[in-house]
Amino acid sequence: AAGIAHSTVLAAIEPEAKLLFGDGVGISGAVLYAMRHIEIGAHVMIGAGVAVYDNDFHPVGAADRRRNDRTKIGGAPVVIEPDVWLGARAMVLKGVRIGRGSVVAAGAVVVKDVPPWSIVAGVPARVVGQIPPEDRLS
Repeated sequence: AAGIAHSTVLAAIEPEAKLLFGDGVGISGAVLYAMRHIEIGAHVMIGAGVAVYDNDFHPVGAADRRRNDRTKIGGAPVVIEPDVWLGARAMVLKGVRIGRGSVVAAGAVVVKDVPPWSIVAGVPARVVGQIPPEDRLS
């Protein structure tokens, strides 16, 4: 019913890569692809088709891509704090921290940090609202 197109993919592709999960995480047909470090806090909900990447997959420079120089692949840790909801087909890119209790709208592309208790939407994602104080956990 949620439009899940494939099984969940959890990949830690380098020997030192870390993919860490808190308790009670729910994932529906998403891809989490770590070359370095992806951390998912407790009670995070990850919707259908979400993608979380801590790296660029390939070097940015054309010459480095031709040489397949893996040392030139950009990357930075991704941290998703507890109680976040990532809507269907959202994308979270390298170097992002999503603050506790935030909601990422369906289809949003998150390229910079999200403050706690925020609602973000769009490409690139930007803050469009706040979780009301009465709906926040202490």
